[in-house]
Amino acid sequence: MNKHVTMMILLFVGLFTLGACEGNEESLETEIETLEATIASLEGELSQKSETIDALETELDKLKDDLYDGVLTLSLDTPEGIQSETVYFESDESNAYELLDSTFSVESSETDAGVFLHRIESLRELPGGFISVLKNDEPADSGIKDIEFEDGDHLHFTLEFFDETGALLYDGLSEYENIADSLDASLDTFFTALHSKQMDAIDYELDDSPETDRELLNTIFMGRAMGEDTQAFEETLADDLEVDHLYPASLNVLALSDETLALESFHESFLDEVDVDTINDHSMDTAALTYFALIKLGETSDAQAIASELEEAEQFQDYNNAPAYAHRLMVLAHNDTIETDDVAQLLDFQTHEGGFSYMLEDDADLMFSTPQAYLALAYAQHVMDGYEGHPYDAPSNEVSE
Repeated sequence: MNKHVTMMILLFVGLFTLGACEGNEESLETEIETLEATIASLEGELSQKSETIDALETELDKLKDDLYDGVLTLSLDTPEGIQSETVYFESDESNAYELLDSTFSVESSETDAGVFLHRIESLRELPGGFISVLKNDEPADSGIKDIEFEDGDHLHFTLEFFDETGALLYDGLSEYENIADSLDASLDTFFTALHSKQMDAIDYELDDSPETDRELLNTIFMGRAMGEDTQAFEETLADDLEVDHLYPASLNVLALSDETLALESFHESFLDEVDVDTINDHSMDTAALTYFALIKLGETSDAQAIASELEEAEQFQDYNNAPAYAHRLMVLAHNDTIETDDVAQLLDFQTHEGGFSYMLEDDADLMFSTPQAYLALAYAQHVMDGYEGHPYDAPSNEVSE
């Protein structure tokens, strides 16, 4: 092919490509203009519909004003924020409780003293606290059924505390949601969620093929709380029981069921290892778990002696760290000797981000100290609410609440 023909072909191809590009650009511009016009049309329709809705709502309000005697605002101070609704009422047929119950999901009980509110949506009564009612920003001067109100009044429901320890536990736990997503799923986070009745807030999955003793313990504790049959795992753990150290031995005592296993020899060896007179030679973590193991075995006298020793934290080895104070707090709560200062000592380790440092002034330790500290706070709050078990135990029906 000669050079002249070749040049002509190349020129033709270039012109065709340029024309195609220009045609493609024109097509895209047309499509853009069409979409812009469609959006503008939809926005116009939306604006018209919004105006229609506003007009209908105004007319509805006028009709309600004609039908009812007044309007009352009900608001809740929930963990998620302020939740508010406006309700209409007839003076001779409505009381505040009926309006509240018809507007929100409410749990309450009737007593000789009147109606006690236990929960309104996610606002719930907590140990050491109660749901209070403010009328126009002032404490209501009567029970919920007897509150007098008129058109334009505002009733606000919020959590108040009469117990300083309960208030401090609540304050400490309120930071949990800020840090929970940063924590790995573990035995401590599982039971923190369970004791605080927030099981829907975490993802948990039972390990059905545990290999180490620690994994076996986790599967047993979690499985039992979930209502699973853990006997096979307990038998595996019981095959090689030793009492080398009180910390793991205490966990084994708590994990294994006397009803299904012959544990007399193991329990005897464990009790032989426990020396209350020298318990403060151990860490507070170990002393605390030993306390709960003794409670399970019915050795309440020795358990009480350990609880008394734990009231003086400074006498224990390596006491000044968050996990040590966390374990101590759980014992004092279970023994009903918890004081506000005991909670405050643990909260001294809480950081501004919501985590807990291992030592004071350190950065947050999310692997160890933070999960154990929140478990202690949640467990102590649960005990104040009447729970009697140990930290790694709970009725199985509470998992589904």
